[in-house]
Amino acid sequence: MDTEFPPATKDFPPATKGSMAFTAEAVRAELTGTVKDTVRASPGETVKARLRAAARFLGLPTGRVQDYWHGEVRRIEAHEADQIRHRAAEAKRHRAARLYAEYMALRAELLQEAPASLVALVPPAIPAEVEAAAVAMERRA
Repeated sequence: MDTEFPPATKDFPPATKGSMAFTAEAVRAELTGTVKDTVRASPGETVKARLRAAARFLGLPTGRVQDYWHGEVRRIEAHEADQIRHRAAEAKRHRAARLYAEYMALRAELLQEAPASLVALVPPAIPAEVEAAAVAMERRA
């Protein structure tokens, strides 16, 4: 029986605007950006301290986070990609809740310390919808 296999490479039509790209390079670029954003938002005085904090939060070895930081990642397992996406979203929610709490504490302090003639200059309160979302995020964190 003579069976002919199709060629190993196949020409695919170019992606249209708005289509999702799941190429290895697209996934690598997305995750590298996500890890770098997480490192930048992590606590720490030095890059090394931020890399360690991000590694703990993302649940990855510090060396792996350094590979992402320096753009040296070659292979990304699906479970690692899912973990990074999930924990990065969790980090954003946690940061938003923390920033909201800091804002409200600073606002309360300003209201307490400001002379009566300057109370109008105190930043406004955050709308109720945003407050409810921040409280919900804080509960999940």
